[in-house]
Amino acid sequence: MSKAHETYEIVKMNVDNSCDFVCEACSRYFGCTLPERIEMSGRGRMDIAARKMASIKRKIVVISGKGGVGKTTTSTNLAVALQQRGNRVCILDADFDSPSVPRMLGVPDVKVRAGRNGIIPVTTPHGVTAMSVGFIVQAAEVVTWFHELRRAATEEFCANVDYGELDYLIVDLPAGTGTEAVSVMQYIEHLDGAIVVTMASDVSQASARRAATLCRDAGVPIVGVIENMSGYVCPHCGEGDNVLRSGAGETLATELGVPFLGRVPLHQSVSEGSDAGRPFVVSAPESAAARIFETVVDRFEASVADLETQRGGSRAAALA
Repeated sequence: MSKAHETYEIVKMNVDNSCDFVCEACSRYFGCTLPERIEMSGRGRMDIAARKMASIKRKIVVISGKGGVGKTTTSTNLAVALQQRGNRVCILDADFDSPSVPRMLGVPDVKVRAGRNGIIPVTTPHGVTAMSVGFIVQAAEVVTWFHELRRAATEEFCANVDYGELDYLIVDLPAGTGTEAVSVMQYIEHLDGAIVVTMASDVSQASARRAATLCRDAGVPIVGVIENMSGYVCPHCGEGDNVLRSGAGETLATELGVPFLGRVPLHQSVSEGSDAGRPFVVSAPESAAARIFETVVDRFEASVADLETQRGGSRAAALA
């Protein structure tokens, strides 16, 4: 018996491959072609979520394999930058353990209200609207989010929030490839793209690859890769230095065959703006980080437009 066949037999003995048709909790959800799985997306709350999302032109997830890479900083600054360019933008904070979006957008003590068509997102001082569990749970309150509770909360945010008509919904996913990430990709069935945020360390790259693999398994196209904390820019003299490693984000983008959106450096304005509830694209628009981020947003918009063109061509070919 070959080594590969031996491994397969061991796995087969220890993994239950039978189907109980509990599709939403199945590890094979994205690759399944059974009729029961296909029909599931038209049932109950998934159908409601699909109708809610139909009024949103572009749904983008921001994902990383590990924490601490600046994913929420990227999400909030991207949302505000797109709003400044004349778009209607809402940011959905899908991180239930550490919801940081309210503080980063300057609305840490605001509570959400219920309306006729669902929960009404909070309007921030920057024009962006936001939805987060941070508007519901007290800052010092500890909630133990078991799997089913995480999934139920994600379902509520996708099916029972009155997003209205938007140009962009930016979904800030928690680190990793767990319940929230998978649930968002199930409930928002036709996501328009994902941004992979990483740092230059080998650990971060390995985690980012897993995040990219999840996106591709779920059929979510990758808009591009952003390398955060890439070099340091002195706020006084403007000189830069590579305190941390640099360049691995571009290597990862090449490996994945997707656009590299840019390297955002360490800069004092980034952390100061986040703590003060004013994203650095607003609080320090002339800083090196903000100028570079404007280029990142340019590339992001170009990549989204390319993906839309590709989808249009695919639909036309399918109808021909």
